[in-house]
Amino acid sequence: MCPKNRYLLAVALLLLGLGAVLGLNPVTAPALSSFVGAKPPAGTLCYLTTVRKGTSSPVTIANPTPPTVVAYVQTAADRFSKVSYRMLLVNGVLPAAPASVPIILTTLGGKSVFPYNIVVEYWCA
Repeated sequence: MCPKNRYLLAVALLLLGLGAVLGLNPVTAPALSSFVGAKPPAGTLCYLTTVRKGTSSPVTIANPTPPTVVAYVQTAADRFSKVSYRMLLVNGVLPAAPASVPIILTTLGGKSVFPYNIVVEYWCA
């Protein structure tokens, strides 16, 4: 191997290593988690549900809790997949005041059948 090629290989490996240390991964991954709102530091988990693997898409989830201030909604797939999903708030904005929108509807869409479980969390202020 000529010295120029060794130098280029060393620089490329150094840049890849530096990118990994800084969290700059050149490989893009599908969206397997999503959130809306700001998670309050002293917030409480109001509602937790799981959309099971094999569920037809789209699916809409509603929080059955009594009217409260929902500040944050988070969804996450339970394992890696090449197929992503989308999360959409159907009504309201976060943080949602109890009087304005007592129930926040969240729709998950993607492939016709979800190839993984999706955990949905509603956090209250």
